Amino acid sequence: MPSPSVSPYLIVPKAPQFSHEHADAISKWVLGRHTAHTVVVDLSHATDATTAAFATLVVLRKRLLRDGRDLRVAGLRERAEHVFRLNRLQEVLPSN
Repeated sequence: MPSPSVSPYLIVPKAPQFSHEHADAISKWVLGRHTAHTVVVDLSHATDATTAAFATLVVLRKRLLRDGRDLRVAGLRERAEHVFRLNRLQEVLPSN
């Protein structure tokens, strides 16, 4: 696998609800094809997100950290932000 690139890679799902299926597709793509040191998932288009979606991102972050990489979320708003904060995910998944 090529060495990780220095620039963060931004992923912007366009769906109004960020689901487990979206997070799983991102996880597979990042682990299989992308080498950025930091991956940022921008959820500014999502007004809602499921707990399962965030759980998938937490697992992805753990895998990336083992490889010296990282994952962040950005653009949280409305119910997506509420779900994130309610589950105290800021403790395990950094947000901008």
